[in-house]
Amino acid sequence: MALLQLVATTLTCLLSTNLGVRGQVLKEGRGVCSKQTLRVPLIYNETFIQPVYHPFLTTCKGLRTCSTYRTTYRVSYRQVTKEVLQTSITCCPGWQKNHPGATSCDQALCHKPCRNGGICTRPNVCLCRPGWGGKYCQIDVDECRTPIHSCFQQCVNTLGSYHCACHPGFSLGADEKSCQEQPTPSPALPTSEAGMDSEHFPEPSPYAARGYQGRTHTGALDTPPAAGPGGVTE
Repeated sequence: MALLQLVATTLTCLLSTNLGVRGQVLKEGRGVCSKQTLRVPLIYNETFIQPVYHPFLTTCKGLRTCSTYRTTYRVSYRQVTKEVLQTSITCCPGWQKNHPGATSCDQALCHKPCRNGGICTRPNVCLCRPGWGGKYCQIDVDECRTPIHSCFQQCVNTLGSYHCACHPGFSLGADEKSCQEQPTPSPALPTSEAGMDSEHFPEPSPYAARGYQGRTHTGALDTPPAAGPGGVTE
């Protein structure tokens, strides 16, 4: 009895997934090689209203004592057995069910897992994400060797992707593909415009260093002036 109830519980879970309210079997999906419909017993509990009779003594027509009863009601449970249809399917090689109670075999199987975000869409066939290739999406695609990159100057390949770069003197545009020439810096102002530096000032006169300022000298500059009578310099 316990085994039968366990089977009934399992069937209840399966039927809640596989059968409609009226016991109609859902359509089979892809990857199904065989299907069999069987009648199986389903045992479950249901509730019902049960009358309860309570006897008591009373007076019949006021002459003698009589036995009678009054009725109350309570909710009770009873076990019910019902035959239902159950569909059993067998998946084709390379396919499996998404869950034990499924009526289709929609999940493909690959001998090796698809890598780098790939999805197994058919038996041993992986659908790879952009930037990856190979049977199991294990090979990086070099986009720089194909015309899809659209880089103006340089293409740099990375794992699963790529990015554009520019030659020296250029900067990458907002679209991350084009290159724009960087502005040339302004040249430094010439010395004549910036002001005279120390090289443009005249060298000081040797006489200015000796205290001769504001005078005009004639004759030999290196000969000191002769002293006059009484030691007075003229």
